[in-house]
Amino acid sequence: MWQQAMQFRGQEMQMLEMFRKYPMLTNSIRAPLMEDKVVDYVLELATITDEVVSTEELEKAVETMADNAPAAGNASASDSPPTGDNVLA
Repeated sequence: MWQQAMQFRGQEMQMLEMFRKYPMLTNSIRAPLMEDKVVDYVLELATITDEVVSTEELEKAVETMADNAPAAGNASASDSPPTGDNVLA
């Protein structure tokens, strides 16, 4: 929060007070921070290797991925975000 408040030079204390008064403001900061942490974690786990491929091989791989991807609007119930009572389930 302090870094966010520092963007408003001369008004840092007022911004911190706003964050304390209005928790929804902190949620607008919390979501991008969590996203960054998740991306950093996934990148730590990833094994990255360079591989030289031809244009044809790359196009075939992209087509295969597109063929295997679920069609838009055909998501199953398990693919949808949790709502209501099952949020913490």
